[in-house]
This record gives sequence, C-alpha cells and structure tokens, in this order.
Amino acid sequence: MTQALESTSADLVAKDTEDDSGKFILARVGSFALLVDGSKKHADILKELVAALQSDPRVTTVQWRDEEAQYSNFLRVYPSRHDGNDDRVVAGLDFRSAVELTYPIRIQLHVPTKNQPRFLSEEDPPAEDYFVAWDGYSLVVAWNQDEPDERRAGGHVVLDVLQEAASIVDGEIYVEGCHPGCSHLFLHQTIELRDDPSVEGIDFSRGRLGHAEVVAKGEDLADADEGALALFRWCCSAETEFAQMKNNGRRILDIERVVRSDLDQLMAVHYQRARLSTAGFTAWITGLRSMWSWRKTTKVLLARLWIAVAKMERLRRIWASERGYFERFVEERGTNLLFEGDHLDDAKAVESLDLVLIEGSLQEVGGRLDNSAIVLATAASGAIGLIGVVIGSLLT
Repeated sequence: MTQALESTSADLVAKDTEDDSGKFILARVGSFALLVDGSKKHADILKELVAALQSDPRVTTVQWRDEEAQYSNFLRVYPSRHDGNDDRVVAGLDFRSAVELTYPIRIQLHVPTKNQPRFLSEEDPPAEDYFVAWDGYSLVVAWNQDEPDERRAGGHVVLDVLQEAASIVDGEIYVEGCHPGCSHLFLHQTIELRDDPSVEGIDFSRGRLGHAEVVAKGEDLADADEGALALFRWCCSAETEFAQMKNNGRRILDIERVVRSDLDQLMAVHYQRARLSTAGFTAWITGLRSMWSWRKTTKVLLARLWIAVAKMERLRRIWASERGYFERFVEERGTNLLFEGDHLDDAKAVESLDLVLIEGSLQEVGGRLDNSAIVLATAASGAIGLIGVVIGSLLT
C-alpha cells in the first residue's frame, strides 16, 4: 500500500516500516538517469516524481528532501542507440538532459517474486523487499536474503518502478550499462554489506567465491535501508563520474563509427573515379553518368568528417578530464573494486584512436579535390580562350 508523505524544509519524514532482516545484506550500484525536459525546474520535477512513486502500489515508503532542490544539476547524456541520423550523432543534437538531485530519494519496494523480472529463466529474484537510494542519476539498491548465493536478478525490478514513474513526469530512464547490449543493469560487482562500527567510512575487499564479489564493511550497514543510503553517500560521486566518462566515451566511439563509414564511402568514390581512366570508351561513358556528382559527394563527406574529427578531439579531452575525476574519487574512497571490468574495453578503444592518421587521409583527399578543381578551371579557361581564337579567326 502506498503511503503519502510530507516533506519539511529540514527533516525527512516517513512512516516507520518493519525491517525483515535476513542473514545477508546485498547491494548493487548503477546509473539510472532520469531524462526530462531541461527547461523544467528541479523542484517541479521532484514534486511530480514523488507523487508518481507514491501512486505505485509496489512502493511502500518514499523519503525525500526538497528545500535545496534549486542547487541540483542537469547532466548531459548521449543515447547509445539512435535513429541512424549520422549528422545528429556527429553534432550531438540527440543529447538529453538528466536530473541530478542534491539529496537522494529513498524508496522502499515490496514486489512478490513472481512479479519480478528474471535475469535468466532459471534465476529467481532473491527478495521481495528492496531499499533504494537514488538522486535521479546514480542509484544504490539493497536487500536482505537468507542464503549466501548471488543472483543477478536481484534489484532489476527497480527499473520497472522508476520507468513507470518517469513516464508520468514526461521522462524516461536511461541505464548506463557496461555496454549497450548488456542486460545487466548495474555494475557487475555485487556487494555484501557488513556492519562494523570500528571502520571509519566503508572499507571494500574481495568477496568469497560463489557469493558477493565485493564485501563492504563500515558504519550504518546493519540493515538494508540505512546500508543503501550509506553506500550511496560513499560511492555516488565516483559512480556519477564513471557514468559520465563512459557515456562520453561511447559517443566518441559512435562518432568514430561515422568517420570510418564516411572514409570508406569517400575512398570508394575516388576509387571508382580512378577506374574510369583505365576503362574503355563505352564503360567510361556509362561510369561517367554514375560519377557525375562525385565532387558534391566528396565535399559533403569531407565537411562532415572534419566536423567529426574536431568533435572527437573535444570529447576526448572532456573524457580524459572525467577519467581524472573518476580516478581521484575512486582513490579517495577506495572504491576501485566496484568498477573493475566495467570500462576497460571502452577506455582502451578511446585511448587507441589515431586522429592524426584520419586527418592525414582527409588532407590528402582534400588536396586531390582542390587540384582537380584547379585542373578543371585551367582547362575551362583554355577552352574559352581557344573558342575565342577560333571565333576571332572566323570573323576576320
């Protein structure tokens, strides 16, 4: 049953709920970006979003703060799947605005196991109650379970709840996974929470085989609700920088795909034109018709390629800066174990890009185009001069 809540300017107000703690507390971290109209005020978005969550029968408790919502941010997100319009990809016109609230919304869910999505057909969800801390961009979900097994289906029902709430505020949820085709919604490290008041902050170590991949020891980890909030506060900065870095890295690779495709098309046009010089007269005439617009095609492709290269260079500088922030946050909080394996392929691909080679190819093709234009202009001038001489001789 949904419980209506009232927020004050100083305190979180929520109805107490019983905590059916199991033997183990597990948690996952991910990026669930709320994409909305960037012209809307954060206070209005928050109000509508909370109302939408409260109206969901799966949501039992919502806690939030709104007195400083005006200090929240909008973050730029590039979609990993687009409509195939390469111009929009290169120019970045398909970007969306994602909400980042000052304070996280805390949500408790109760969803029967049979109503939750499974990760694989043979994997049942591990719990019916989930505790979420979410700032509109980064998210932590935690739950209790009696067995030490790690089930990948745990927490995936959160997306259904958030997606439904987002649709009510005319938005959508964008999950920044390890890659666009991955069906796992979170970082690939599952975390076991263990309360240890002797640890200042949270200390991460490798988990046991067959159980959580990472163990988090620290204060306020005795139950799933407070544990989700404590884990969020400890690692949300690193998760946000990680997701932003990964999103920009993917856009760089998307633009590279356009560049490679345009270069292939450009080389094919010039190859076909070169073949005409060795063809017979009939084949030359036939091929000439198909190559009539080669100069126009070349100009358009070159223009977009130069824009793409400039965009890639700019985004790569932003990506490098974001990577620096991410590595700093990871080092300060000791959260490197959470992100192992989730970004290495993207990082290697971005680092290996050779823009010098691409720029060299563009300069060469551009030079050929300019030389061809000069030859045509010279030939045209000579032809005009020859026609003038002939006409003059006929008139005298």
